[in-house]
Amino acid sequence: MQASAVHWRARPPLSSQVVITGGTRGLGFQLARAFLALGDDVCISGRAPGAVEAAAAKLRSEFPRCTVVGVPADAARDAEALSARAAAELGHIVSRLIG
Repeated sequence: MQASAVHWRARPPLSSQVVITGGTRGLGFQLARAFLALGDDVCISGRAPGAVEAAAAKLRSEFPRCTVVGVPADAARDAEALSARAAAELGHIVSRLIG
């Protein structure tokens, strides 16, 4: 009796869409880097527009295959706008919100 060959098809890793408030520096920025290293798409937010764009640009240069969105917003006041922009920019329903 011959054993039949089993062919396994490699499945791409599942990616998530992550929103991180306060993602321009410190722990939030490091969390963004960690999720991007896993292949996830990330939206970071912060109150200072210049800091948001600088952090997003740095993450994009480090992880060119992932989507990085920077949204200047105060998460406490602009939660709905932040959520809507993240979903529109990432093209998916957001999987995780870290704040």
